[in-house]
Amino acid sequence: MSEPLLEGEFRVSSTPWHTDKGEIEKAVHVARDFTEQKQLAALLQQQAHQFLSVLEHLGTPASIVDPETYEILFINRNKADLLGRDVVGVKCFEAFQGRTEPCPDCNNELVLKLNGAVHRWEGYNQKLGRHFLHLDRIIAWPDGRRVKLEVAFDTTTEKEALERLRESEELYRQITEHSLTGIVILQDGAAVYVNQRIADILGYAVDEMMGKQILDAVHPEDRAAILSRFAARSQGDTSAFEYEIRLQRKTGETIWCQLLTTAIPYLGRPAIMANILDISDRKQYRERLEASRESYKRLFNQARDQEELYRSLLNCAPDPIVVYDMEGKVKYLNPAHTRLFGWTLEEAEGKRLNTLPEWDRERALSVIRQVVYDGAVNTTHETQRLTKDGRVVDVSISAGRYLDHQGNPAGMVVVLRDISDEKRWRRRSVRARRGIGSCLR
Repeated sequence: MSEPLLEGEFRVSSTPWHTDKGEIEKAVHVARDFTEQKQLAALLQQQAHQFLSVLEHLGTPASIVDPETYEILFINRNKADLLGRDVVGVKCFEAFQGRTEPCPDCNNELVLKLNGAVHRWEGYNQKLGRHFLHLDRIIAWPDGRRVKLEVAFDTTTEKEALERLRESEELYRQITEHSLTGIVILQDGAAVYVNQRIADILGYAVDEMMGKQILDAVHPEDRAAILSRFAARSQGDTSAFEYEIRLQRKTGETIWCQLLTTAIPYLGRPAIMANILDISDRKQYRERLEASRESYKRLFNQARDQEELYRSLLNCAPDPIVVYDMEGKVKYLNPAHTRLFGWTLEEAEGKRLNTLPEWDRERALSVIRQVVYDGAVNTTHETQRLTKDGRVVDVSISAGRYLDHQGNPAGMVVVLRDISDEKRWRRRSVRARRGIGSCLR
């Protein structure tokens, strides 16, 4: 029979020795030294306590699970706070994942096969709504079982930051790839990034441009300016710089481009980002516009000279001349008109003159409409007009319309001649002939 552990160091077993008659004659006692085993058990217990104490105060969730039964043997304070309760004794899939049966991707068997090697994996806990990095390995439990230790690190903040970074990078990629300007990033003069637009501008594929020296695409006459800017960059000039240069397409065609460069860090190294816009069409338009401006300037000067000539001719004309716009307002009248009718150009310009006698108004307006709107040529006819002071003057009138630069009616030019003296001589001649005729009778 087994005897109790002796105080201190021994465990004693006793076996009775019987005679032929079945009586106990003596006993055999066996004593085994238990000192080392006891010390080892105490040491293991102390180490287990220390280990669990370390896990308890670990600043991240930790747990120990029996991989065979899924029973939770230990969780530290951090994990208990995360779960909101102590779940020791509960099945891990129930406590950790809110499931009623083992997880389909459970790694218990895998971790057991690794036999103490660390298994690292990442996952999303739907119950907690958090991302974790897990470190799993098999350890020995004080009772001799092989159990799974799992230490988890909450990576939700990092995951969200990475997701925002990916979204930002995707947005930047979309912006650059669909930009109307070409974008190229240079390091040591070579392209380390190009977007599709700059490849289209220069006629290359994107892959062809990667690593290409941008100076090779610059027109030889403009390379000195580019080298100057690169030299300034190497001296620490980080300011943005904008200029126009000529680039050469893959076909050899020369195009004008607007170049805006700025210094940026790229993949941990200094770089130059260049935004390039094809301005060939704008350049040609600007040149045509400048040529057109010069042409218009010449035409304007010619027109001004012609206007001065015409004005001189009109000013020297002996007969009154007046120019009206489409609304019947005075645009010009010459000095002869002022001498006969009294209005100066300063008084009359932009106004309607009251020169039509009432008795001739309806007929005169009809003639004006025919001349201005129908293009009729009004041959000379005799009538009367009023002066500024209301006097009636006998005149002969001829009129015609003039057109603007687009060929549309712009107004009417009226030439008048004072025939007052002529009318008086006519009347006297008639009276004289009548007198002579009566004397002869």
